[in-house]
Amino acid sequence: MTVLAPYYTLATPRLSGFLYIGDDMQTNAANQASMLFPAMPIGKPQADRLVISLLMSSRYSSEGQSGSNSWIEDAFIGGVAATRNDGISSTERAPTAIASRIVPTGRTADIAYTLHNPQRGAAVGVGVFYGLSSDVAADSDRLRFSSDHTPSLAITIPAGGIGLWSVGIGNDRDSTLAWTGAPEIARRVDPGSFVWSAALVVNDTGSDLVDHVAEASWTFDSPCTMCAASFAPGA
Repeated sequence: MTVLAPYYTLATPRLSGFLYIGDDMQTNAANQASMLFPAMPIGKPQADRLVISLLMSSRYSSEGQSGSNSWIEDAFIGGVAATRNDGISSTERAPTAIASRIVPTGRTADIAYTLHNPQRGAAVGVGVFYGLSSDVAADSDRLRFSSDHTPSLAITIPAGGIGLWSVGIGNDRDSTLAWTGAPEIARRVDPGSFVWSAALVVNDTGSDLVDHVAEASWTFDSPCTMCAASFAPGA
């Protein structure tokens, strides 16, 4: 197994209290029934800290090409089952999901998930949202395309909240990948095998953003999935 060193974006928290911390990826030479990212940083401990994990898995990796189409079944943050707010529930080449859990203690946590069928590649992004009492998303949605290059989802982002989008692409479309409606915050690429990317909207407008649309696009059709979720402070 090859685990590529993560990078961490320690940006200043926005008015919403959200902080994107960083991401990591794996390429495996053998099929894996579950994926584990040990000791991922999760920020400063606090009683109302929500840890959000953006998950992607891939049938293929640069170290092996015989995985199966699958979906992410269960997610765990710090060894405890997390809420799977939305995610693909059909067999896909590059399934995605968004999981969350209130984690009041610790500065690191293992991020893990199980798969319906074994796969080879994986990526994860981690963010924290302070000021929450529930790990359930305010809104969420998902979509799957067997072949497309312009997936999009609309979600309502409560005032003071955030919206997150995660896309998994079953081929390497990194060179032309671009987002509209939400700025990209992370991208991981296994050349020739998969791309994972995430985008974020922080709603500091003072009112709800109803059915806010974000779209990822790239050149040439490719198997892909997308999921999105929004979270509200004090929810």
